Formats: sequence, structure tokens, C-alpha cells
Amino acid sequence: MRKAAAVSSLLFTALPALAQQDSSMTAPKELPSVHLGLGVNVFRGDVGKDGALQTSARPAFTFAVQQRLGNFAGAGLDVTYGKLAAGERSLTRNLNFETTAMQFGLHGIFYFDNDAIMKRGAHFAPYITAGAGYLIFDPHGDLKDAQNRTYHYWSDGSIRSAAESDTNSTAVFLQRDYTYETQLKDSTTNYSRGSLVVPVGLGFRFNFGHKLGGSVAGNYNICFTDYIDNFKEGGNDGYLLLSASIHYKFGSVKTEDKERYADVDFNALEKMDYDEDGVADNRDECPGTPKGVSVDNNGCPLDEDRDGVPDYRDKEPKTKRGVTVDADGVSLNYEQIAQNAAQDSIAALRDSLFQANPSLETLNKIEKMLSGGGTVTGTGGTSSSMPSKKIPAEFQPADKDNNGFISANEITTAIDDFFNGEGDWTVEKINRLIDYFFEQ
Repeated sequence: MRKAAAVSSLLFTALPALAQQDSSMTAPKELPSVHLGLGVNVFRGDVGKDGALQTSARPAFTFAVQQRLGNFAGAGLDVTYGKLAAGERSLTRNLNFETTAMQFGLHGIFYFDNDAIMKRGAHFAPYITAGAGYLIFDPHGDLKDAQNRTYHYWSDGSIRSAAESDTNSTAVFLQRDYTYETQLKDSTTNYSRGSLVVPVGLGFRFNFGHKLGGSVAGNYNICFTDYIDNFKEGGNDGYLLLSASIHYKFGSVKTEDKERYADVDFNALEKMDYDEDGVADNRDECPGTPKGVSVDNNGCPLDEDRDGVPDYRDKEPKTKRGVTVDADGVSLNYEQIAQNAAQDSIAALRDSLFQANPSLETLNKIEKMLSGGGTVTGTGGTSSSMPSKKIPAEFQPADKDNNGFISANEITTAIDDFFNGEGDWTVEKINRLIDYFFEQ
């Protein structure tokens, strides 16, 4: 936390022009996305209300194109293709049907990751949808077996080739083949085999990157017909679609100022590796690793003995586990530990003053105390003297006046050199330089 506060404060002090430039930039617009998914349709209608309901789940395929229109809302076009089915067995009626179901529609979307409820662009966020569509269906029934023999349901639960009341025929036992071969029709009504539909749903979206993502959703489709199952018994039919999909945002990045980004290679930015350690910056947990240093999969320098000091700076690379070490990775005895603890308390005391007023002015005041060998008074009236230390070799380039002391102005000069590409300064090295400033 101390390093982050120090660097942030100095950057805001030294780079106001950069901050103004960033504030004038416009964020990229949301790109359209195409969605492909798989799911199951679960029918809810008249067939299945009485008797034992047979399985009604059938596969479905989904396709949609969506466009986010702002923080809160979006819209989309969708197509669903699958099947609807249901069946029941009882002593009074035996019904079954299956139909292909193709639905086209428009839907609106309300996003919860809208910067009011959740942060926009969250990796996991819910949403709700509602819309209107049109469903095309054509119910068929499994009324005959593979040899074209009609099913007759007997009171003992069997299926036979002749009616139970027909005493003159020899009825043989039959088994359903679940082939829906017969188009179903109403004896009195020639109903339409299409219907308006109102789908409403809830979903959860996952973002895997700038362009790729996925979602799971449940949509209940309210149909304006009672004939999907070819059985009218009051109340319209409906069905539930449970689905999972992946989506891809296509097209190029667009902004309100196209010329600003006309020459920007965004693919190259995603692959950028500033410290050239083989780990892209967007995955690098230790940016600024010196060139040639071996790193792990997260971009952090290797630390074989796990003492907290990376191998390239470890002067004792085979330290035993659990042993306390100094900044160079060398084992400390109890006397050294006590001495370092005292130095750390001094540095923490100076840091507390800086945190109370994080500015270049405060650094200059601390510098004056350090160079004069004075004392700093902290909370509760505690004070500490300021012993001098030899500047480590990696920080000696910052000592511009070669007086053996790092000043506040020399820190800002090092930051300027970093942005100007001068010297071998990195973010990590500047952080360590600021730490050393407090520890002088």
C-alpha cells in the first residue's frame, strides 16, 4: 500500500498533462454480438394435466444477434429451432404429441451491470429479457406402430391391435415405437399452425475477454394459442426454454473520434509485453521485470527458495524454508532482525507523515530532516533519528549530485527519466527507490 500511494501521488504531481489527455478520450462503443446456444424445451399445456405425465423435454438450438444501447438497455433478434412434446397415460385418456417448433422474435434486455447496480463489464452479471415473437408448429401423434397398426389402450394398461370392446377380433399386444407419424387435427376447428408468443426470461452472462463470453438463461414463452398439443381445454399453451450459449462481439472498435484511433493496432496492444519476459502485460502480475530474468507463468521472477527475494537478486539462493532474510535474501540472526525491525519502524513513521499529506512538499520536509540528521515526531509523541546508509548500487544512478543521499527532487527526476525512456528505470525499480527514500 505504501508504494502504491507514493507512486500515485508523485505521478499526479509530475504528470498533470497526461491526466488531462486521458480525461478527453472517449470510451469504445459496445460492439454487436452474435450468440449460438443449445437448450431444452419443456412444454406446458393440456396434454399431461391428467394422468401420468411422460417426459416432455426436447432439444433446441438458439441463435441471436444483440446490440447494447447504453448502460441499462439492449435489443436483439433471435431464432429458436427445436421440438415440443408431451404425453400422458390414464384409464380415461391416452394422449401424446410432438411438433417441430421454429420461433422468430425481437427482445429487449435490461442489464444489471449498468454502473448503478453493478460495475459495467463485470465478469459475471445477470440480465432480464422480454419481447415478442412468432411460433410455427405442426403437432403429430404416435398413433400407430411400425407395421401401421393403430394403438388401442385397454383397461388393464396394455396396448393392443384391436379395441377392448371388439370381442370378435384377435387382438395382439403392441409396443409404442415413439415415431410421431400422424398429423393431428381438430375435428371441428381448422386452427392456425402459427401463433404470437411473448417470451420473458432471466439470464446470467459471463465475460471471458473483450470479445468472447457465454450465458445461461431461462425463458418462459407465453403462446397465444391452445392448439400446440392439438387439445383445447381452456387456457393457452406455453413452454420453458432453458439454454446455454456462447457469444462473440464482431466488428472493429469504434469511438466518437475515429481519427484518434485510426492507426492503433488493438490486437498488438493485447499482446504487448513491455518488460519482454514472455508474459503479456494484461496477464503480467510483476511488470517491469529486468531483461533476461527468468519468470513464472504470471510474469514474476523465479524464487527457488521462496524467501521473498527473487533469484536474480538473491545472494543466498539456497536459504532454508522459514528462515528470515534481508533484502538481499541473506539469512538474518536475531540481532540483525531486531536492528531491521527498528529501521522498519523508522521508515513506517516517515511513511505515516507522507500518507497524511501525500505531496512533493511533504517529501521535501522529510528530506530536510534526513539530510540534517534530525528527528521526526509521530503519533503519540514518538520520535526517531535518521541514520545515513550507503546507497545500493541499483539506486546510485538516481544520486545525480553524488552526495550519497537520495532527495525528493532526484526521485521525480528518476520518474521523468522513466517516461522519457532514459536509463534502465522500471515501475518496480522506482517503487523500490521510493521505499529506500523512506529507509535512509
